[in-house]
Amino acid sequence: MNYFLALYKGNETEIKIISEESVLDDKNVSLSNNDYVKSLANEIIELSHQNNLFHNDIQRIGLQIDDPERIGYITVETLKDDMESTFGFEAIIHNNYDDLLSQLIK
Repeated sequence: MNYFLALYKGNETEIKIISEESVLDDKNVSLSNNDYVKSLANEIIELSHQNNLFHNDIQRIGLQIDDPERIGYITVETLKDDMESTFGFEAIIHNNYDDLLSQLIK
């Protein structure tokens, strides 16, 4: 199974498509903080289509971010809800990369 992974780094976000064993593809993108989830979805969908992956090929999405207020969300829960409704599958949000990765591919 494959997973989306996004690592928020302020002005840039690193997006990846990963499996349990490896990184299938990745790239750095600049996303608008005002409409972050929608911009993230557009970039990740484009990257997945470049790799001939579609919605049923992806299990869940993970986002590493330390403060959701930086992208316009008051709580992690509201960000999680928006991501899940936008992507159509489970979203995992965590500020620690190792914890995020273990929850993402469990």
